[in-house]
Amino acid sequence: CFNLTPTGWLKTPFGFDEQSKFEKPSFLGGKEVENGKPEGLGLRINLEQAGIDFLTALDEKSKQAFLNLAKATWNPLVSENSLFETSSVKVFVVLKGGDDALTKIAVVADDKVVRGEGWDFLKTYIDAGNSFRHAEMKLVVRVKKLWNVSGKAGLKLEATQIVLRPTERPVEANVFADDAELLA
Repeated sequence: CFNLTPTGWLKTPFGFDEQSKFEKPSFLGGKEVENGKPEGLGLRINLEQAGIDFLTALDEKSKQAFLNLAKATWNPLVSENSLFETSSVKVFVVLKGGDDALTKIAVVADDKVVRGEGWDFLKTYIDAGNSFRHAEMKLVVRVKKLWNVSGKAGLKLEATQIVLRPTERPVEANVFADDAELLA
């Protein structure tokens, strides 16, 4: 396991991915999984330079070792967004399936820390309209697996501990408020 936030806080631009483009978890109406296989939601996190450097080095070593064994197109851990000049990584937060595998979650809000785990704990915040979009966060992750599907391969990260601190949503200024100006 490694701490991606040894100092400071990172941000999650989109919050939890409840609208998964792949298979939905059973707790969101998807099909029940067999054998208590872990289920959860993805969370994209904007990284700072130290995290980018660490994950890029981990990714490169893993890629070289894997490509010595099999041929595949490597999917990098760190995604670059040149438009917003950000680098991010996606982590999997385990919310169902075996109590020892659940991500430990802490939410910092209203001058208190509330701790829990699993979908039932997180659901109270999601149902209240807080998917943690733009939240500040601290987290510990581990490499869950090396995947290889249809000629593509890469690493999957899983959060073992996460602290979420909701922030105020950015307010967009209404630049078209003057009707007279629009009618001119």
